[in-house]
Amino acid sequence: MTDDKNKIVSILPSEIKKQIPDYYINNVTMVTALYEFMMTFGIMSGPDIQPEHLLIMRMSPQHAKVFSKLLVKNVEEYEKRIGEIKLPDDLMKQLGIK
Repeated sequence: MTDDKNKIVSILPSEIKKQIPDYYINNVTMVTALYEFMMTFGIMSGPDIQPEHLLIMRMSPQHAKVFSKLLVKNVEEYEKRIGEIKLPDDLMKQLGIK
């Protein structure tokens, strides 16, 4: 019996996957405008070092809203399966989230 919750499904043909860059990201900067959300993703290698920007992703406000809801849904599903993702209170306050 297979566990469908943990099944990985590829929707991309292998020749397309080979062309898609794969990055580990630990930093994101967001900018919003009337018709656009822009996120710059990068790597921070230390607390006093500027991030190395690797990717800029732009999307419409509508797409950004759907994306944010899908991300929340996936984080909630992850926490149900694996356990709560703990975040420091100071970080949440610094980001204005809590």
